[in-house]
Amino acid sequence: DALQLLDTLKVRTGKSHVKTVLEHSLTVAGLCIKKYPDEEWLHLVGLLHHLGDALLTKPFGSQPPWTVIGEQFPVGCRFSSVISFATYFSSNPDRRRKLFKKPCGMYEAGCGLAKLVMSWGSCEYLHSVLTVQDVALPDQALFILRFHKFLSLLSEGGYKDYGVFLSPEEKEHLTWLKEFRGIVLESETCDVEDCVDFKTMEYFNNLLEKYFPTTFRFWKM
Repeated sequence: DALQLLDTLKVRTGKSHVKTVLEHSLTVAGLCIKKYPDEEWLHLVGLLHHLGDALLTKPFGSQPPWTVIGEQFPVGCRFSSVISFATYFSSNPDRRRKLFKKPCGMYEAGCGLAKLVMSWGSCEYLHSVLTVQDVALPDQALFILRFHKFLSLLSEGGYKDYGVFLSPEEKEHLTWLKEFRGIVLESETCDVEDCVDFKTMEYFNNLLEKYFPTTFRFWKM
């Protein structure tokens, strides 16, 4: 039901493509299948990666877009200059706290991204919902679902700022995250009809039954 709500939301992909968020998610999932046919967890990540956008819909509280969509970044440490619209951090009171001006801020090098407090949005919401319930997704899947909008981490300048926090295991997950972001970019020029069919939809339903508990709950913000 939550996935169906994404069909009521529009997203612009590339310069001219306008899809519903559900169509975009299906396109990404379909490309994941084509590129990595044996990684079914990745297929599910493609399907679910925008599920947190359901917060924009009435059944989930009609949250204002600025609290849901957009780039994510850590708080409690120095802001990277490569974060989109980083100039606006000049009015953020955290910029005036000595601890938060230090590269690692209130964290320690190598502590793991899992220990960081991230800016709130759809990814944090979805990750929170998934991790408090009996979901059978592997760690690399949860890593991608939580951090696929952590775009500064994937840039050269941002990695210098935030790569220091990665644990050894997360450095391996980062390879998958980069692959996934590449698939998302490729999907911008693809049509959903070229990536999924009726059998694919049936396959997705089977995956959801396999990885998710019989009763799965979201909460309204």
